[in-house]
Amino acid sequence: MPLSAKRVLRTFRYAIYFDGIDDQVQVPYNTTIDITDELTVSVWLNQPGVPPKYNFSKNPDAVVINIGVESSCGWRIRSYGFYGKKYFEWNDGTSKHGTPAIYHTLYSFFHIASVYSSSNRIVKTYYNGSLSSSSTWYSVASAADYPLRIGIMDNTGYWFSGYVYNVLIYHRALSNDEIMQLYSRPDNPPTNGLVLWFKAHPNNVKDIDGDGVLEWIDLSGNNNHGKIYGAVLTKVVKDPIAVSPSRRVLSVVR
Repeated sequence: MPLSAKRVLRTFRYAIYFDGIDDQVQVPYNTTIDITDELTVSVWLNQPGVPPKYNFSKNPDAVVINIGVESSCGWRIRSYGFYGKKYFEWNDGTSKHGTPAIYHTLYSFFHIASVYSSSNRIVKTYYNGSLSSSSTWYSVASAADYPLRIGIMDNTGYWFSGYVYNVLIYHRALSNDEIMQLYSRPDNPPTNGLVLWFKAHPNNVKDIDGDGVLEWIDLSGNNNHGKIYGAVLTKVVKDPIAVSPSRRVLSVVR
């Protein structure tokens, strides 16, 4: 039975902020994320408007996740559009699959998940737990030893502007119920087939190798840690202000 979407906390305390100018996260090439047969990518994000480096002579473009797309190989999930209307594109380096227009409230978090299986050559994209589009697709190209990137489209100058709460990648095609679990329980995802899991929290952002560059810690156990260049862990929801007992006002019943 599908999980209820009413349990979702649509505002998260922390997120990684990308300024749309030069911020990105890079994950070194690893065979665990060189996926060709079945793939699921999940991301919670908040993209309020137009990236600062948006070029009005081209389509608005902001990459969410891409791996190995240099030299026309690999795959990426790209978002474009603004002012409340978004499109998401699955791209294997040579061919594209785009979703219909998705309308969302500005300055709010929403969930996108894309699923691919080579057994039926179908790619599905889900918005907030519900299927948004489904169509025939081709096999996903290999990563070809390139890093996974979040926030930039393979050094083309297209940058993501906004907040990312978490990113998950699986080497299998998740079911509809599992996609709903990703939406309804973002902090308790399915673990079978999970090869990368980034979650925005102070415990998960640290310099683990002592090189002066912070890493976004991979919670999947596969050590797919991401180097953070420019992007910043941000407290989205401020801590509540403590009220001194001496300042409390008592109501008087007359």
